[in-house]
Amino acid sequence: MATSTPEEPTAKRTRLEESEEESNTSARYKTIKLDMNKYAPWVGQLSPEGLVSVFEIGVTVKESAILTADVSKNVLEGGVFKTKTPKTP
Repeated sequence: MATSTPEEPTAKRTRLEESEEESNTSARYKTIKLDMNKYAPWVGQLSPEGLVSVFEIGVTVKESAILTADVSKNVLEGGVFKTKTPKTP
């Protein structure tokens, strides 16, 4: 009876190659480059941890931003949102 053995990989990768591949293609890790000339000077002075903190704040704000407009019935009926017809001379 023959036993099956797993095939050997054709090319072995180094740990550095594996970590680079993981950081560039994984959904968990992402490496980016930022052009700091696009941002205020204080942003360029932040540490990497500070940049991550600003990023996390931005994500939180974007996910939780809600615009609420409280308009009374009188305002709606008063014509603010009605289409105006141009006056003819």
